[in-house]
Amino acid sequence: MKNWIRVIFALNNKFDAFSNSIDKQVDSLSSLLTVPTMKLIDSIIKLNDKKVKIINLRVLHDKMKESLTKKEYYIVMRSASGGSFAEIADIVGMSKGSTYRWYQRIMARLCKLLAYYGYDEQRFESDYKDIALVERMHKKISKLPNAS
Repeated sequence: MKNWIRVIFALNNKFDAFSNSIDKQVDSLSSLLTVPTMKLIDSIIKLNDKKVKIINLRVLHDKMKESLTKKEYYIVMRSASGGSFAEIADIVGMSKGSTYRWYQRIMARLCKLLAYYGYDEQRFESDYKDIALVERMHKKISKLPNAS
């Protein structure tokens, strides 16, 4: 679950652009007159389903952010961008060990929050495997330090 939390925080600044891209795709599809109507409708529904999933990630991000202090949010954001505990500790003025313990407590809280909203590892895997942007970020995050 920790990697999915990091994915959500890492993608936070891309959610709006992704949603806008989907809107443009829907607009361009809706003007096609040569495509059979049912095929066109199916394509638009699939795009809108992706948009809903991205909006859900945005909502989850916002709910998690609300539950964190500024310092905790910074620790999660730096971790999501690949920052090591040593780097994060230097910036927040804590020891590496304290930073690691904070991180573990923060992630445990965020995992419980996601569970409250009905998200677990399996749901993320099934809901987001078809969204290339999210899948690429998940693979990238899984290779970063502090993974899992």
